[in-house]
Amino acid sequence: MREPGFEVAWSSLDLRARAVAERHRAVSRVRDTLWEAFERDRRTLGADQYGAEMEREMPRIEAAIFGSLQSHLDELDRIVTGLHLNARGYGQAEQASAVGG
Repeated sequence: MREPGFEVAWSSLDLRARAVAERHRAVSRVRDTLWEAFERDRRTLGADQYGAEMEREMPRIEAAIFGSLQSHLDELDRIVTGLHLNARGYGQAEQASAVGG
């Protein structure tokens, strides 16, 4: 008879960690592509008042966009690390359970 409780398959945690890591790589590629576009188009804002205003605001805009992307990437890193640690813990518990009982 099984006791009620919480059951986790360590392999599922590991699989999810890999999926989140792939998401991290995808977001990194998007960030890099966006950065290249900003670099490429930065000087094409125009010589009028609108272009001058955009040029003044661009550092703040870039900081907001790329800061948000970096925060998201950092969170994905934390998730991957946590999933790997949990997978290892559950895997060790599963092995100990198989050996001990």
